[in-house]
Parts: sequence; C-alpha cells; structure tokens
Amino acid sequence: MNDSLVRINSSFVSERINKIRFVEEEQQQLEPTNFLTASSENKNNVKFWKMTKNKYADEFVENEYIPKVLSKLTLDGDESTGLEIIDHNNFAVSCGSNVFIIYINRDANIIRQNFKFSNIHSFKTTDSALCTGISVFGENISTIGEDGKINILSANSQKVVTSLEKTDSVTQTAVRFINYKELITGNRLGILKTFDLRSGKRDPSSVFEISSQDQKKCYGVTSIIHHPTQSHIILSGSEEGSITVYDLRNPSFPASYLCSHNFAITELMFHPTQPDKLFSASSNGELWKWTQNMMQNITQDYDGNNQVDSINSWLNGERAKNKISITTMLSGLRKSITSIDCSKQTRLICSSNNEAVYVIDNSF
Repeated sequence: MNDSLVRINSSFVSERINKIRFVEEEQQQLEPTNFLTASSENKNNVKFWKMTKNKYADEFVENEYIPKVLSKLTLDGDESTGLEIIDHNNFAVSCGSNVFIIYINRDANIIRQNFKFSNIHSFKTTDSALCTGISVFGENISTIGEDGKINILSANSQKVVTSLEKTDSVTQTAVRFINYKELITGNRLGILKTFDLRSGKRDPSSVFEISSQDQKKCYGVTSIIHHPTQSHIILSGSEEGSITVYDLRNPSFPASYLCSHNFAITELMFHPTQPDKLFSASSNGELWKWTQNMMQNITQDYDGNNQVDSINSWLNGERAKNKISITTMLSGLRKSITSIDCSKQTRLICSSNNEAVYVIDNSF
C-alpha cells in the first residue's frame, strides 16, 4: 500500500453524532488514534473511542481501522451542541442549558464528569434555554444560547466569570473567541457581533451581516472561525452554503464572498499548523479542502527599494476565487456531515447523519 495516497476509512457506529474531536497523542508527532463524540439520539452520550487495527483488512477490505468504545458518559440535557478541547486531558461539552467539563484518564482509558455548570441559559419564564454553542480560549469557555445571553466560564476556578444579558434578541447560532479579550457571535438572521469582554457591557463593539446571493433573504450563521495566524480575518459559514470573509480592521464591508456549497455549511475548520488549508462540511454530505496561495504585493520605499508584502488570499474579494483551490474530500453521502476535526498532521475525522464516522489519512 502506498502511504502517500489518500485513504478513507468509514465505520458504521449505529448512532447519529453531533460533535466529534480528536484526542491528541502525548507525542505530538504521532497521528491521533483516539477521539471523543457527543450525541443525543436517545440520551446525551459522550464516548471515548480508539481506532483499532482491523485484523481482516487486506487489499479487498478498505477499512484499516475499526472504532472501539473505551468509555461512555451520559449527561443531563436536551441536546448536545458543543464539544471543544480545553487542554490535554479536559474537554467542554454543552448539553441543553448545561456545560460540562469532561476529564480523560489516559492510563485507565475512561472519561468522567469533572464539573457541571447548571442552567446557565434560561428565559424570563425561568424555563431552560438551549445552549447553542461554545468556544474555548485557554481556560475560558464562552457560551451562547436561545436566550441571547453570553457567558464566560472558567474551567480552572469552575465559576461563571462574566454574564452578558440580552446581547441578542434572537437565537445565537455560532460563537468564537477572537482572542482572550474579544468575542464574535452570529445569529439566525445572519448578523455578526463582536464584543469587548474587558468592558463588561452587553452592547457590541461592532455589528455587521453575512452576504448572500439574494439580498432579500436572511440566512443564519452556522459557523464562525478566525484565521490561525491573522485573527482579524473572520470567516463565517451560512445556511445558504456560502462563506463571507471580514477583516475586523475594517468591518464596514465584507472582504470576500464565496459561493461554495449548495447546501448549508455545518462546520468550518482551519488546519491547526498549516493555516493555508481550510476544511468545510455541508448538510448534503460534502467535505471540501480549500488551499490558499499567498499573494505578494511589491511596493517601493522612499529610497526606491522593493518591499514584498504578503496579502492573504481570503481578503481579495472576487480575485480570492482565483487564488484558492478546492479539493473534494468526501461527497455523495446523502446525509449531513455534522462535525469535522483535523489533526496536527494529515488526518481528518468527520461524523455524518448516516450514523458513520469517516477517517481520512494523507489528506494533503
């Protein structure tokens, strides 16, 4: 077998998974073989998996790995909506109106609930509101919900650090830390808002909206990410299937608008160590890889010497389409890809509503 070829390993797991994340190895140069999933078909189950070698694999059997459940944890709540890594052994999981800190005991291969933030989202009627998304920066966890509230939680002190009430009048659908002091949210009407967490105010520092082909329609924000090395570059996926790019240094107008998938984008993710690679998943079962080519702008200083500045391709409007190549990694699943993750090397993993998990090796 040629190790340089892209290999796709698909496994039926008999449940619909909402979120999936790799558990990185202690030796960072190794590809991860463990991963966590959060599902909510019957109960909110968080499972710790290991990809074991398929002893029956040969040239006629495609599946090199078989996922095996090492540990399972059932959590309180109506629906699993978020799963993010805090550190090497701790993850944050949102279920219903609660957020849980999950600890992985690597020696015993088990997971356990370390702490629970209870009912951190609720309506005026005191009824629980769904926590619709989480984001992690260091020890801090940001949460958004149906109630338009933003919470900042501390995983270390296990306390609610900040609560900003009524930051939105409609359901918030996506959240992302830009840095330790700034946060960006998106809602179901396609509105993006940035917040300065140092001010403690619920009023956003800036407000703008995603683009669409039909300006008479509103499409909800489904995913928000920032560029790994240039955090002022924000990419937002939408229910339309498009990606809107903003430069937060000048958010008056979108820097780029890319018509991509024909169905809603479910998740966007940059590669953690190679920022020129972006992955997007959609509700019609497509997984794409975007590879950007840095543009160079040659200018002259006062002495007539040439200076070369690198221009990020995502900020080049219509020209961005010619500077970014797209490769289809998965297609034809006919069911939504619900979540994706990529290792620090070349391995991808994703979950689908067809109750399968896909592991892609040598993806670039």
